[in-house]
Amino acid sequence: MAWEHEDVVKHWPPKVIVGKQVGEERVILVEENESVAVRLVEVDCEWMFSNPTGLFNLSIPDKAFRTPNYQAMTYEQFKTLVRKQRLAEQAEGD
Repeated sequence: MAWEHEDVVKHWPPKVIVGKQVGEERVILVEENESVAVRLVEVDCEWMFSNPTGLFNLSIPDKAFRTPNYQAMTYEQFKTLVRKQRLAEQAEGD
């Protein structure tokens, strides 16, 4: 969907959403001295490309926008509202 939907913000490089860890972590490197210990750990996670629109992210459609009056608005409700406003503006212009 990235870059194909009219509402998705164009961005490069493509952003990703990282989800939950799906595998065991693997220690790649361990370096220690008297001051610090450094561990490089590799993990496998679910991920997908991000499709931000500004208020919403089409990759996670269940995530609602909280309006200033503390109500939740889904992307579908937002698009319906925008369509109604455009139709009203067109009716006024005629």
